[in-house]
Amino acid sequence: MYSTTFWKDAAERAVATIAQTWAALIVVAVGGEITGVIDHASIDWAGIGITGLIAGLLSVLKAIGAGASDGNAGIGSLNVPRERSGGDQPGQ
Repeated sequence: MYSTTFWKDAAERAVATIAQTWAALIVVAVGGEITGVIDHASIDWAGIGITGLIAGLLSVLKAIGAGASDGNAGIGSLNVPRERSGGDQPGQ
């Protein structure tokens, strides 16, 4: 059920989710400092990092749940056909 393509897609989405979460949290963290000098010491970098990683983990869990619920190896409800390469060919 969970092919190489599934895991590549899940990883790609997780990385994108982590990056988007970090970007949003950093913008919020420095938002009040637009006119002055940003005090990097006042930003909770550990909190931002952990929140992004948790969001990435939830993204992977969502992909696994979606694959298990609909029986497809695709991510989510959009099962767009992809070109297969090398080891993903049936019968190989």
